[in-house]
Amino acid sequence: TLEQHYTPRTKDSPFETQRIVYTMGLNSVLATPILVNGKKFVGCIIICMEKEDAFREVDRILINDIAAMLGANIYCKRMRQSSDRSNKVAREMLHSMIPAKVIEKIECFWDVKSEEYWRRRSSVGSTTSQTYFE
Repeated sequence: TLEQHYTPRTKDSPFETQRIVYTMGLNSVLATPILVNGKKFVGCIIICMEKEDAFREVDRILINDIAAMLGANIYCKRMRQSSDRSNKVAREMLHSMIPAKVIEKIECFWDVKSEEYWRRRSSVGSTTSQTYFE
């Protein structure tokens, strides 16, 4: 299932792998799935402890929250990569259809590294804020 699984006593576990973990001296297992978008499994946090029933309810909630944050972070990274790929494809299409001299003149409107971009952006922002407050 895609839910957290807690085994407070690996010795009595119905799972063979957890009984093997018991032979290694680990008596508690907490397995928490890392989900992207709340449904796609991308990994798991597994924590084993020597002490029996080692994880309190607050510990399980904390690990569950950490797994949720990791899933959200993975989702954001994937969205960022997708956006970067889309921008790259759009830029390649633009370069294939418009002459280089024209692109040089209009590139300042989206090239965040250029001084012209920031100068134009700040002048647009100042005129916009002046309009609102006048």
